[in-house]
Amino acid sequence: MQEDSLLTDRGCPARRTSSGLFEGQPAKWLLSGSIVLLLMAGGYALDRQSRPDLKQLFIGFSLASVSGVIFTFLAITYRIPQGTGRWFAVAAAYGVWRISYFPIMVFAGHLSSIGESLLLLIGLPVFIFPIFLISMSLLHAFTAGLGWWAFQNRRKWGIAIPGFSFLIACFISFSTREDFHPLPDRAYSYKSEDVRIRLPEANPYFPALQQHSYSITQSVLVVAAGLTYGLIPESPWARVVKGVLEESFSRSPVASTADRTKEHYYAYQCAHRYMDED
Repeated sequence: MQEDSLLTDRGCPARRTSSGLFEGQPAKWLLSGSIVLLLMAGGYALDRQSRPDLKQLFIGFSLASVSGVIFTFLAITYRIPQGTGRWFAVAAAYGVWRISYFPIMVFAGHLSSIGESLLLLIGLPVFIFPIFLISMSLLHAFTAGLGWWAFQNRRKWGIAIPGFSFLIACFISFSTREDFHPLPDRAYSYKSEDVRIRLPEANPYFPALQQHSYSITQSVLVVAAGLTYGLIPESPWARVVKGVLEESFSRSPVASTADRTKEHYYAYQCAHRYMDED
């Protein structure tokens, strides 16, 4: 909350003050450092398990994503008028989180695979989920900040670029009617399955576009998967994730985003089991 500038007895404007949480830099660094340490600890706890429980992955992913959105919200909340403006900001923050969750989860997995490759290259111990959770949090914080920047920006290009990105994210996150539910995934209700470890063979996504009749939103989801297929590193964890997702898509080429989210959970769990066995 900001106070209006007041005039001093000399006629000069008084210094503007703020009651926002992040009024000082130390508060920002303290909260940022605390979030990073907690996510690293949570990721390390998941890494120590040969087969992370799906509910544990759900809790970790959810907390990481929400922490990033909340961090940005707290950083800008003092600029938002109290009352209706604050409630609108809360609704917007939820919308950004819901829309961007699945694309960010996929990209966080991609960043984890890159981190895995770099750690193997320089001969250091491999960590997966610490990188995963921190990436999810940072990407959600950035996305929420991008949404705020677009809302504040007066130039057309400043609105068009983030707007187009959010539109693509909407297509990916809501590819069918089944995807219109409050939570971005429902891993808390997934039943554990013995998914077979599978290594990748060939990109199945682009051929499927010619073999099946997809809606526009489903086509965007399939094209996005096809474009990222060739960018996944050939590291152990990444290869199994890639192979399991390839097999899952080949078995069910027409599916909802909710189904694809579920497949990613099983792929992450299966890849971790493969690393433990290897």
